[in-house]
Parts: sequence; structure tokens; C-alpha cells
Amino acid sequence: MAKRPIKNKSKKQKIPHLHLEIIGWLGVVLVVSAYALVSLSVLQPSSITYQSMNIVGSIGILIISVKKRVYQSVLTNIFWIFIALIGIISTIINLAS
Repeated sequence: MAKRPIKNKSKKQKIPHLHLEIIGWLGVVLVVSAYALVSLSVLQPSSITYQSMNIVGSIGILIISVKKRVYQSVLTNIFWIFIALIGIISTIINLAS
């Protein structure tokens, strides 16, 4: 009987997980940077740039939180995304009027 080659599954699992970790950390950097830029009056809280940084950063944190099953963080970031979307919509409406 021919022997099957043993596949190293751990390498296949670690690479995607590493990518998710990087996405999560980039999300943290974006959210914290957005907060710092508003706190230092570099960005306005109503700016689309600030809200976009929050959305993209929260999506990054959300992805790794789902993977790690950290549901408190998942829920927090879902709310964060919705609040930022409302902020963008509000800004667009105000610019249009």
C-alpha cells in the first residue's frame, strides 16, 4: 500500500491568520490615528476623512474579532461603523444643502 505524504496543515493555517492579525492591527492604528488627529484639531469630527478612517479601521478590528470570537469587540465595532456611516451621510447632506 502506498503511503500518502503528510501535509503540514499548521503552515496553511498560520499564514491566513497572520494576515488577519495584520488587518486587525492596521485597524487599530487607523482608529487611534483618527482619534488623535481630531483631538489635535488636524481633522474635524464631521470630516469624511475622519469618518472613513473610523469605518475602515473598525472593519479591520471587526474581522480579527470575529475570527477570535471576541463578541464584545464585534458588537462595539459594528456600532462604530454605523455611527461613522451616519456621520458621513450627515456630512454629505449638510454639504448638499
